Amino acid sequence: MVDIISQIVYNEMSSSMHPEAMKAQAVAAYTYIQFYGGKVSGVALKANPPQNVVDAVSSVLGQALYYNGNYALTVYGASSGGATANATDIFGTQYDYLVSVPSEYDADYDPYYGEVTYLSTDEVRSRIQSAYGIQLSSNPANWLQLELGDSGFVRSVNIDGQKKVSGYSLRGILGLKSARFAYICG
Repeated sequence: MVDIISQIVYNEMSSSMHPEAMKAQAVAAYTYIQFYGGKVSGVALKANPPQNVVDAVSSVLGQALYYNGNYALTVYGASSGGATANATDIFGTQYDYLVSVPSEYDADYDPYYGEVTYLSTDEVRSRIQSAYGIQLSSNPANWLQLELGDSGFVRSVNIDGQKKVSGYSLRGILGLKSARFAYICG
């Protein structure tokens, strides 16, 4: 388990981060896996974590977070873009402990904070049509109608009036780092 958690931590944060930050990330990753019954599917890994990451993970392995006697759903990440998301905006399920709170340090410490990703119309069309098996109309301005949650994360997306998907799902299809995004044509 040390290997997997170390690869998760190494994927989520730089090995130059403070060891206490790596430990916190390790506890969150471990708890997340336990919440899902020990399954690691869908979790991003980065091979060959350096020894300082492995050491940080080893020092806290087995420590977990609980809510009402059960493993908590501890979603984790290196940054939240200025505010965390409400659970309902991402998972469609309410968890009393997963509510939006400001994250004022993201702008200071996240090297990707404010990064803009540009995709061509052809790239957006190709990814959406391949992933969802639909044919988009000729007007890109109609393709994505975003419904934002309370924290600014995209809760759901109406795709060209044909399909409704979660913002989290579309984020993955478009290769974005977060479900906190905007869609601008032109």
